[in-house]
Amino acid sequence: MGAGCADKSVPCRILCGSTAGAASPMIMPDSNNKHTMKKDLLFIGLDVHAKEITVAVAEGARKDSVHAAGGGKSEPRLHGAIPNDLHAVEKLLARLRKAHPEAKLRVCYEAGPTGFVLARRCAQLRIDCTVVAPSLIPIRAGERIKTDRRDACKLARLHRA
Repeated sequence: MGAGCADKSVPCRILCGSTAGAASPMIMPDSNNKHTMKKDLLFIGLDVHAKEITVAVAEGARKDSVHAAGGGKSEPRLHGAIPNDLHAVEKLLARLRKAHPEAKLRVCYEAGPTGFVLARRCAQLRIDCTVVAPSLIPIRAGERIKTDRRDACKLARLHRA
């Protein structure tokens, strides 16, 4: 058991020292390791209002994909608008999961008067959900036009970054 294992059928282990002097085994990354990141990420930006939610989707490239060499980041695309009720949100997330079975969903929306019902439901569905304070979203100088579509795309793009 060392850094240069001859037997390739068993995962190769190396010892990592810590400041306390103890050694802990660490599995070297190889093709048999289940814990390597192989899923794509799908970033979903939601502009939430009382009656409807505008949805934008940004795809994040995998580290081992062909797209990663060129950055792999395309502009977020508008997915559409859905009614602001949990059933419609669940249907949307199910459709996105079906369309991108290998992707892990990450949802982001601005905090507002609609509350945290959406974040709690995403947590129940085991989907990463980030609620952002509107004052922390960067605004370029001269950027005055604020629409639901632009806000949703901006949230998806910034969440991916």
